[in-house]
Amino acid sequence: MNIEHVAEFAVVADCLNFSKAGELLYISQSSLSKHIMALEKELGQELFVRKHRDLQLTEAGKLFYPYAQQIAAAYQRSLQTLREFNKAQSNTFDFGLAASGADYLTYPYLADFMERYPQYTIHVVEAEQTTLAEMFRNHELNVFTTAKEGNPFGDFCFLPARTARIVAALHRDHPLAAKTALDWTDLISEQLILPPKYSLPNNLVSARFAAMNAKPKVAYEGSFSSGARTLNHINCICLTIEEMVKRLPFQEDIVIRPVLPAQTYVYGLAYRQPGTLSAGERLFVDYIAERAEQEREKENKSAE
Repeated sequence: MNIEHVAEFAVVADCLNFSKAGELLYISQSSLSKHIMALEKELGQELFVRKHRDLQLTEAGKLFYPYAQQIAAAYQRSLQTLREFNKAQSNTFDFGLAASGADYLTYPYLADFMERYPQYTIHVVEAEQTTLAEMFRNHELNVFTTAKEGNPFGDFCFLPARTARIVAALHRDHPLAAKTALDWTDLISEQLILPPKYSLPNNLVSARFAAMNAKPKVAYEGSFSSGARTLNHINCICLTIEEMVKRLPFQEDIVIRPVLPAQTYVYGLAYRQPGTLSAGERLFVDYIAERAEQEREKENKSAE
């Protein structure tokens, strides 16, 4: 018996619609229909009553449905177990990087880790935070970057790496550049360059404006490196993570101003319990912890 056909039957039985089930399974409706007919032939029973666009389970289909669900679930668990086993035996592992401007934190660490441990290969998966969280829930990722505050993405261990602060970057000729610090109310009437939509920095900025019963005037929303280049040409203010601005290669005409009250958040790694990580993933988490501690010591010394 083809187990994948059984799993596909369970999805069709859930939807009672070949088109919707095909979308969920990422296969064509015609292929799915052929798979179900092959399963019916193998079982010697019709599983569905087909009348034009109406699809219903037969009595045999109703009897088979709960067993098909159990078979499909066990099949997926077995595949996941094998994937985790293969990862544990492999020197390659996936690392989820949120597309939220936190690459300033991660990329230098990645380069140093790979230089120090050349036997390991890291496959970086860059995606929106919600996508990475879904991959984590589906056991497609064991380690990804995230923020501690208000995180709805499930049960995981959290390693704090840095505290990020949102600041305003603007052209030195902008009228507000004369101020040593900006208030959030100063930004209500300004054209703004914001971090990627759905990223934590973007959500925090939106929440600040909502608290003022206002909406940000968005001139650009997306990659900081792309958006910040427009500061030299248009009269906008860029709200981003402080460390990102410091790493700009074209800062001559750009000034940084704090925005008060300060909006900060703790950024770091989300990861599974150490016993479920591969050797490479455990080493990577330990390495990030070591680097984060070094950075904190450096900041404490500079503050003295």
